[in-house]
Amino acid sequence: MNIVRKQKSYRELNLTDMDGKHKKISEHRMNQKADCKLTEVAKLFETTLPGYCVANISPFLSKILQMNKCGPVEKIHLLYDVENRFAAISYNLLIQTNYHCKETEEYQFEVQYKGILQVHSAKFVSYSKTAVMDERGQKILNTLNEPIILNKICKLNLMQVLVVYSERNQCWKVSLKSLSGSSTWILIPPVMNLIQPERQEIFEWVELLQMLVSVVSTV
Repeated sequence: MNIVRKQKSYRELNLTDMDGKHKKISEHRMNQKADCKLTEVAKLFETTLPGYCVANISPFLSKILQMNKCGPVEKIHLLYDVENRFAAISYNLLIQTNYHCKETEEYQFEVQYKGILQVHSAKFVSYSKTAVMDERGQKILNTLNEPIILNKICKLNLMQVLVVYSERNQCWKVSLKSLSGSSTWILIPPVMNLIQPERQEIFEWVELLQMLVSVVSTV
């Protein structure tokens, strides 16, 4: 079970197109429309956070926002994780940031939710490779599970929250997956719909990223 989750999480953190080939995916009309929708989301960040957020790089199906005066969050990466569904293709919004530092272990923390139709509670769990977590990892996990963080995650109704350290890249990656900001290509009739995020959601996404990066950078 843990192995499956690790593989799934790794794919979601690195996928910027359907099959990993930018040239191939860019030929699809529906993906071009999805890229336009993601550009709209990036512009919403800019207008919601004037002076604090600037879109300076815009690769296909991926937008990089330069953040100013946002503490440890220097850049925010917006991208779509593509999911095939019956008679539709979903482009789920990933909101990510990196924090570079040197750790002695690899860590992977992910939120688990309780509740089927409605989220009742959330809790971070560890999917680290080592059987016994070291002291630093346990401190990070305990801090991630502070009520102020978990309550915000539940309030935002996020699909997934990951906090992962890669020893190879020497950086932490924090990733939020949200239905808000996502797009759906409905095949019949062919149309692309965007779930436009509210201004308050954008404020709280950035605040949550700041909180999560602060945990791994100060604990």
